[in-house]
This record gives sequence, structure tokens and C-alpha cells, in this order.
Amino acid sequence: MPPEFVYPSLLVNVLSYTFLTSIMVFSTSFQITRTIATGERAPLKMTALAKLPSFLHPICVDKGQRRLFSFTLFSFLFPGILVLIFLHILSFIVNGPAYALHWRMSLQNYLGYTSLWRLFISACVFTVNYIAAHNPSQDIFIPVPDSQ
Repeated sequence: MPPEFVYPSLLVNVLSYTFLTSIMVFSTSFQITRTIATGERAPLKMTALAKLPSFLHPICVDKGQRRLFSFTLFSFLFPGILVLIFLHILSFIVNGPAYALHWRMSLQNYLGYTSLWRLFISACVFTVNYIAAHNPSQDIFIPVPDSQ
């Protein structure tokens, strides 16, 4: 019996993968901010960040404060939900409304397409985190006055 590429509980698979990826990527972002704070790498200019698409502004532009909860929630919305919607629409087009939630394919195609959506999620989460880590308005980049 061939595996199902799109199935009713695909939501759990996509969102759990997105959740784990966003936590792993977020935990390594402190290395990026450290290299910027030490001067090894320059932060992005706010004018460049302001030119990003508007859906990226809450995580990459506004006040620059990246928090794990907001970053993970944003990752669920983009790219997690986006991938789910795309896969279900594609399954609906290929299989019609009767079998839209049960898209069977060969094992080779299943592994290839599954790797493809996981690569897309990983690339999107990493890119958004990388851009957000270069935001110059983060607290880590604002010097604290010396207290005497």
C-alpha cells in the first residue's frame, strides 16, 4: 500500500516539524547577535529592514525584540500554515474533492516531496531568524550607560 502524502493529520506533522525547527534556529541566533555586537559583522540598516514585506515586520522590524514565543508563533503562521494550505490545495487539484485529504503516491515520490516541504520550512525559518538577528534596534546592540 503506497504511503499518503497528504492525510487528515498532516497538520500535526507540519506544525511539530516547524516548532522544532524554529526552536533550534532561535537557539543559535545568539551566535549571530554576538558577532554583530563584537563588530565582526555589521547589523542591517533600518531602512533596508523597512523594505521587507509587511508580514515580516512584526518579527524583523518592530522594535527588534525577538522572543522565543513570538518567533515560534510567527513560524507557525509563516511558513507552517502556508505549507499546509499549499499541500491541501495541490491535493484538491490533483485528486478532486472526494480524495483531497488522501493523496497516495509511490514511496520515492513521497520521500522526495516530504523532503521538499521540510527544506522549504527550514529555509524560511532560518532566513527570517537571520534577518531578525541583524536588526540594530535590539537591546543587545544598545549600549547601557555605565553606573558608578
